[in-house]
Amino acid sequence: GDLWIVPIVNPDGYEYSRDSDSWWRKNRRPVENDALGKPTDAIGVDLNRNYYDGNPAHMELYRPASDTPGSTSDDWGVTSDNPNSDSYRGPAGASEPETQALLGLELNHKNIRGVIDHHSYGEMILYPWGYTEEPSPVKDLHVEIGTKLNEAMGNRYSLKQSSGLYPSAGESDDCQSVNGLVTFTLEVGRSFQPNPTTIPATCELVGKANLTFIDEILRRAEEGSLPARP
Repeated sequence: GDLWIVPIVNPDGYEYSRDSDSWWRKNRRPVENDALGKPTDAIGVDLNRNYYDGNPAHMELYRPASDTPGSTSDDWGVTSDNPNSDSYRGPAGASEPETQALLGLELNHKNIRGVIDHHSYGEMILYPWGYTEEPSPVKDLHVEIGTKLNEAMGNRYSLKQSSGLYPSAGESDDCQSVNGLVTFTLEVGRSFQPNPTTIPATCELVGKANLTFIDEILRRAEEGSLPARP
């Protein structure tokens, strides 16, 4: 099988977090207009609130029905319509080039069957859904594989549905899952900017989970027990 590795999805935001603001999480593209077309001088979109595959049937994963565009009074979960918020979802679904690039890779290659994202921090293994507290149709599969990922790391992490950490919309996991991908987010480590001396041990630990994930996807693909790709 093929293995695709995307080293970093948000290089501009990453550099800014290293040089200027260690808590920065958005990209660095200027937000010229908000969802209602109002001009803004804000910078950046939280890319993990910006995922939308363009299918109207999946709009609720990006913007739940009760969440009005451009209004912050009914923002759902940790997802904001305020361009100055750290969790700004963007003026529209998949408005950002980084989001478009990842969706183009993942959704246009039907041989991709699983995705594991690495975020920080919290030592957690998260699985869909994030946009609702209801279980996904493939929750049992995620729990089964997620348990094996955790066992590979000596059960150091906690395994939970993403909305159990906090509810949010426009997450990559939800968008990928509704398109037939088996997807997890690893919240790695205990800091956005970890002490360099801790990085080798963290990489070794998380590497074991990554290899287990690859093995599980390959094995289940061969036996035909993975969700179908639409």
